[in-house]
Parts: sequence; C-alpha cells; structure tokens
Amino acid sequence: MKNLNYILIMLFCVSCGGFDTIKNQKNSTKLISITTDNVINGLSQSPTFIFEGYPSDSKISLYKDSNCTQFISETLNVSSFEGNIFYKIKDETGSLNIGENKYFYQIEKDEILSDCLYANSYFYKGRIISIKALKHGFAGIMEDSSIVVWGGNSHKGYSKVENEKDIIDVVSTENGYAALKANGNVIVWGQAKFAGDPSSVITRLNNVKKIYSSDNSFAALKNDGTIVTWGTYKAPSAIENSLTNVKEIYSNENAFAALKNDGTVVTWGNSLSSNSSAVANQLNNIKLISATEYAFAALKENGTVVTWGQAFYGANTTSVADQLNGIIDIAATKNAFAALKEDGTVVTWGSASAGGDSTSVQSQLNNVTK
Repeated sequence: MKNLNYILIMLFCVSCGGFDTIKNQKNSTKLISITTDNVINGLSQSPTFIFEGYPSDSKISLYKDSNCTQFISETLNVSSFEGNIFYKIKDETGSLNIGENKYFYQIEKDEILSDCLYANSYFYKGRIISIKALKHGFAGIMEDSSIVVWGGNSHKGYSKVENEKDIIDVVSTENGYAALKANGNVIVWGQAKFAGDPSSVITRLNNVKKIYSSDNSFAALKNDGTIVTWGTYKAPSAIENSLTNVKEIYSNENAFAALKNDGTVVTWGNSLSSNSSAVANQLNNIKLISATEYAFAALKENGTVVTWGQAFYGANTTSVADQLNGIIDIAATKNAFAALKEDGTVVTWGSASAGGDSTSVQSQLNNVTK
C-alpha cells in the first residue's frame, strides 16, 4: 500500500458560540465530503476532508476506528478564523479506502475532548475539474458534476445543494448563491436579503441558459430568450413579463442591462445606475456592454460608445467624447473604462485612481490587440 504524503483538511466554520459541552459537538460538526485528485484500486491517494460546523480555537484528529486509536493524521491546531481554512497534515498510515465510509474524529477545545465521532455523513465527489469565482469565495465543480464551496458564507444553507449533481455553473450575490443544472433548473441558497430566497419565482426557474448577478439580485436568462429576476432589484413586472429575445445580460453592483437579439437594450435596477432614459434613442445596434460598479458603456456596431449611470464611475465621457469612434472592445475596472480602438490605441475615462487617467502611459498604448 502506498503511503500518503499529505491529507488536506478544509474546515468550514459557522458561528459555534460557547463550547461548554464539547460532547454536543457531535450534533453540530459533521464530515460532509471527501474529495481526491487520485484513486488507485479504490484507495484515495490524496483525500480532502471537508467539515461543516467546525469550531474555531480547537484541535482535531482523524482515526480509522470507533475507539479513536488507529491514528490517520497528526493533530490540527485551529486558530480563530472566518470563512474557511486549508490545512496540510502528514499522513501516518497510508492510503484510505473511500468505499468503506468508516472514519472517526475527535475534537478538543479548552482541554476538553469530545467523544470519538463517527463521520457518517460524507459522500465521495472526486476531483475538482473547474473553479468558479464568487463574490466572496469559490465554487469547485467536481468530476461527478456536484460542487463544493468555500469562502464567505457560502457554506450556510449549502446542504440544499450538496447532494445535487449535473451542476454546470455557480454565481453569487454578496451572500446569495445560485447553481445552474444541466437540465436548466436552478438551486438557490444563502441570505434572503441577498436574493438567497427564490420562493417567489421558483416555479419559473426552469429551462435556464445562464444566471447573472448584482450585489443583491439575480437574473436568469432562459433558453427561449425570456428572463426571470429576483432580489432587491428584480425587474419590474412590466419589463419582465414583456421582455423577449434577450441575447445577453450585463450587470453592475445594483443594476442590469439586457441586450436583445435586435441590438436594443432594456435596463432596470437602482435608478442611479440603471436609468438609461437620456440615451434611450441611442441604444440600438449594440454589439456588447461593459460595466463598472455603477455605470454602463455600450459599444455600437459603428464603433461608437453610449454610456449611462453615475458620472464618477464612467458615465461621463465629456473629456474623451471626440475619441470614442472606431472602438472594437471595452474593458472596465470598478470605476473606469478603457476602450480599444481599431488602430491599436486605447482611450480611458472615469476615476483617475481606478485607471481612468492613462496620461502617464499613453505613449505605450499603441499596437494593442486585446
């Protein structure tokens, strides 16, 4: 049997409160998943243990038997932390049989030792094949098309999705999460004030093609070109019920812009960021849209640019208006835009501290391709 070099333990912490009775930890801490990058003859060569409800300022040890005598790993010392933490520990006994479902662990806090706890609530996931960046963390899509999440508050309510398969994408608001399945259904979890409660639209979350998010709202684009929105800045009913033939949706911190197949644009959200009424007659023949925190810039087929939203965040193009022609692409930071011209030069505007002032490097901004 080959020896393991390391076992990585990922610890998912929730607010554990006091720890007066360590034995009660059996009810709040559980091993929810084991993943690995390599399996040989049914033996996991580098497994990852994922714990939920794990207490901070404590220690944990893994064992193979119900008496906690057959040592798997050295003891971990866990300091106070928020979110999730990664640990590498040295294996002492060799590879682990992932099919036996027989792992045990003990937790120690304030010199009080828990019972030998049976890790009877895990499922094997395999290796991570892709990683999705969330607002405050990451989601890993596994080879069995399930997911694991870490960072921020992604673990809260995670049980709602932990056994799901065929997940192809995950997006988030500040503290709300939406997972898109291959069949077009959507699973949502997280805090209600950050769109973590889809109950008002759940019956319509089917045949979804893609999901988009702002800080506190989601928008789902369906295969038929219609949309479903929920959260603080959901689309008004008049827009949502009539909007069809949507090609793509773009978002910033608190607003959305839907680009239709005919090149027109429909916007909604916080009025300071979404109000495009002043440029409504220009929002046609649109090729793509880019967004800062609180502004949008739309590139037209003729190479000109239309902006709306808050001036400081890039909606004001007065200083560069005569240069915004022959544009082929637009990029954005939090508070500034950069437009690439067909001659390879670059035009910038918005907050100087966010890249809106490129004067110092202007001589180098030529022959740019992307």
